[in-house]
Amino acid sequence: MNLVFIVILILMAGQARAQDLFTKISDAIITSDAGTIQKGVAFPGIGNKERSVTDKGWQYYAFYNKVQHICVARRKLPNGDWQVVELKDYVHMNTDGHRTINLGLSPKDGTLHLAFDHHNTPLHYRVSKVGVTSTPESVLWNADLFSEVRDYLVPGKGLKPFTYPRFVTVPDGNLLFYFRLGASGNGNSFYSFYDGSTQKWSEYKMFINKGGMYSDHFNDSEADRSAYPNPATFEPDGKLHFTWVWRERAAGNNGRGDNHDINYIYSDDMGKTWKGNNDKPLSQFPPDVNTPHVKVVEIIRGYGLVNDGAQTIDAQGRVHVMMRHTTDESMAAVAKQYPGIAYTNPVMTYGVPEAWRFHHYIRESDGTWSHRQLPNPFGEVVSDDESNVYFVVVGEKSLVVYRSTAAANWKDMQPVYSQAINNAYPAKADMSRWANEKVLSLTYQEMPIQNETYTKIRVIDLKLVGGGSTSLKDAIKGSSKRSISYSRNGKFQPGSFKVTLPQGENVLSFQIIRLDGTVAFRSAPTIHAASNVLLFENDGRLDNGIYFVTFSHVNQQQTFRVWVSP
Repeated sequence: MNLVFIVILILMAGQARAQDLFTKISDAIITSDAGTIQKGVAFPGIGNKERSVTDKGWQYYAFYNKVQHICVARRKLPNGDWQVVELKDYVHMNTDGHRTINLGLSPKDGTLHLAFDHHNTPLHYRVSKVGVTSTPESVLWNADLFSEVRDYLVPGKGLKPFTYPRFVTVPDGNLLFYFRLGASGNGNSFYSFYDGSTQKWSEYKMFINKGGMYSDHFNDSEADRSAYPNPATFEPDGKLHFTWVWRERAAGNNGRGDNHDINYIYSDDMGKTWKGNNDKPLSQFPPDVNTPHVKVVEIIRGYGLVNDGAQTIDAQGRVHVMMRHTTDESMAAVAKQYPGIAYTNPVMTYGVPEAWRFHHYIRESDGTWSHRQLPNPFGEVVSDDESNVYFVVVGEKSLVVYRSTAAANWKDMQPVYSQAINNAYPAKADMSRWANEKVLSLTYQEMPIQNETYTKIRVIDLKLVGGGSTSLKDAIKGSSKRSISYSRNGKFQPGSFKVTLPQGENVLSFQIIRLDGTVAFRSAPTIHAASNVLLFENDGRLDNGIYFVTFSHVNQQQTFRVWVSP
């Protein structure tokens, strides 16, 4: 490879085209015999709950196989073979899409947690032995690692009727578990924390109360309901955010037509106390439908508000919530297709499908909520270290990642990656890999052909070019000079711009490129032969901002994004 050709490659990579923001680093099959629902429907499940987690460089995934046994798979990243454990002592009921598998991880003690096969049933829970993810290389992967099926978290206190479990890893390495006890339109929401230092769950605690009185344009009043939470999210400092919609218990009219309003609470102290949208302690805990400063967006029944939306927290602590529902404008646009139909008609109470729209709600820094209508659907949603938001949309024939930038106030939803795929069902991201590596590790199950009883589950790994820059930004702030630094393992250190190379690789050139594609700096690098380190010291030549740093060495060229700040 000659130097001229290398420079051409660098210029192409440095222009920061939208299509170049992600690079596919892996595309693998986890299993070829994943079970389906009743011979013909792929089984991601209602809400497509958490199924993949990562710890100590190993990734774990849970699924039902073709005979409806629970399987737990693992691989060594980035491209190790998948090892699968089949737990043959329990057979999944396979009756509806609510009965998902949910996989949780407590890095503090290296335990995996499984909750599975629920829809107003007793709890089905099992946990691995301690240390399974802490020292994976020394673990013999077999069924003996997992406990028997339990109907309790705290011994002697069985849980039922149980639905909608979700695990969330806590920043301190422990584990949050939240769920509903009761039925749709008549249930309360609870949570419990797992302590990895004691291997014990806390007493479960109600955090959303079904009570209160609600009435609206349907001319009926309800005293019972249930909450449908979006995925709960932690900030790195442990601040916990919950959003949800209410579902009323309306006789003969239960479903999306009875969902209403977006609600919000948060906790600064791991659930000991809770605050409303006014940043003050709730006047009532657990909150119900009448508790002040909890409802943040009013969406009345009849607008087809779909529960189980998406949620993420950006680098500035702003809450981003994605929901689907109709609007007055969208309903009016399709009204001619349904002449004479009023909101009280059952067709309208579920929301006319042609009038469904996708919406992005944002809790701004001052506590106000703003709104954007999205031009495209959303699936998984994540945010990067510059508060840009990414939407993953998987259809039957394509996978597309869209980005909305903080610089444009999230009004510029543009595609930043796409590829053709075959017979896919909506994908789920491994949030731990995104948080730690800025890799979108997306798992999805292929749709069955006709009445097949099993299909493939695939995982596609997409690396965000440049990764995150939070640790880089902190390193820069701690430096006496306006300098940047990078090492190949992703750890940023104060001082110079630094790329540590494998022995024997010779860097030929590198450049620093602005987001508009113009070159801010180009040079042959200084190589410290003893340590094989590429070195660049910013002595004031770079203004504050985000840059792409591209360097080329033998038979390879790489691009990283960096943030230069005082």
